[in-house]
Amino acid sequence: MKTLLYLSLMLPICAAAQTITSYSEKSVEDGTPLRVYTNPSNAFTRIEFWEEDAEQKQIDLLNGEGRILERLVKKVESPGLQITELDTREFSPGVYFIKVGDEMRKIVKY
Repeated sequence: MKTLLYLSLMLPICAAAQTITSYSEKSVEDGTPLRVYTNPSNAFTRIEFWEEDAEQKQIDLLNGEGRILERLVKKVESPGLQITELDTREFSPGVYFIKVGDEMRKIVKY
């Protein structure tokens, strides 16, 4: 079963405003397999996930129709908490999805 999370990607009122405004879920350490914030987002989205195996992990940004807009490959150096950022400044305001492995979260850009 996939869990959805909203991430809003919206155009920033102030380009300097890049602070974390809200957390969408519990921390990854508390058992959540994937966390994405800030949500809503205006420039960068932080992606956290837990990985037990040292391998590469594919991270996809999809539009509302399920088309892949951006694909990142994160090399897992050591097991544990993995953190990466996605630059969303060039994307239009709207609803997007982040997928890491079998986990998916919904984000909104403003």
